[in-house]
Amino acid sequence: MSTGITSAVSQQVIIMAIYIAFGAILTKYKKLSQQGTKQMSFLLLHVVTPCVIISSFQGRNMDDMKELLTAFAISILIHIIAIFVAWPFFANKKKNPNWHINRFCVAYSNCGFMGIPLLAASLGAKGVFIGSAYLVVFNVFTWTQGLGMFVGSNGKVSFKKVIFSPGIIGIAISGIIMGLNLKLGTTLTTVVNGLASLNTPVAMILLGIYLGESEFVKVFKNINLYLVCFLRLIFVPVIIIGLMYVLKLDQTLSYALILSTACPCAAISAIFASEYGKDSGYASSVVSVSTLLSLLTLPFVAHIASMIIK
Repeated sequence: MSTGITSAVSQQVIIMAIYIAFGAILTKYKKLSQQGTKQMSFLLLHVVTPCVIISSFQGRNMDDMKELLTAFAISILIHIIAIFVAWPFFANKKKNPNWHINRFCVAYSNCGFMGIPLLAASLGAKGVFIGSAYLVVFNVFTWTQGLGMFVGSNGKVSFKKVIFSPGIIGIAISGIIMGLNLKLGTTLTTVVNGLASLNTPVAMILLGIYLGESEFVKVFKNINLYLVCFLRLIFVPVIIIGLMYVLKLDQTLSYALILSTACPCAAISAIFASEYGKDSGYASSVVSVSTLLSLLTLPFVAHIASMIIK
């Protein structure tokens, strides 16, 4: 697998780039309204994402629970490491008015919209199975520690949103199905798999739309942009490659966690920035630029991982 992972990731990155370009073109020629984009986002987040997770659990049983729990534990550790990596670089809040966005973007990857499609194409159902654990941990951390940076000491973090986030709903349903050894049946399985297959094109087209709406000229003058992208796309993933090497875990599990970590900045950073009165334009641009750069860095990270994780 180590020899083929770089090729698989590179091929999927090219496919993603084409979808992203298509989304950017639609935006440039104003073929999608703001309302249409919101509806696509809702469909992806609340319908397609749970179906992707449920689909990845098909054929799994309680014997796979140990591997899933391992993925949960390591995912928690990865997020803690990323949070601590981000803190010292943006510790001075007076010099970094967008410190909330910068720390958030370093700590949290786009493991849902970009990570799940990448894992599905390069590692198959098992990759998505492991990635779903990472996604749940991501949801818990972003809606608690992550959101806490934006709302401040006077704000309230919604634990209801954590519990009822699409990723956690998807894995809860999957856990029930797996635990009770239930069968969905041919018709329902076809429906779930069909909706799950929308994930890659819809997610990438949406990212293309966000890219098309970004003010690149303005954001490229901000030196913090380059630091955030380096930490998120290279520095943190390399640390996690080292962690996986030390832990000597299953190869597919290691690759799935590394690739989830190596994804660009989480798109939800722009949503939080907008909702809580921060610089949402800067947040959107950082997400967009990191997404573009990830088309180069993801194959690089996969190559480094293939040389170290045997």
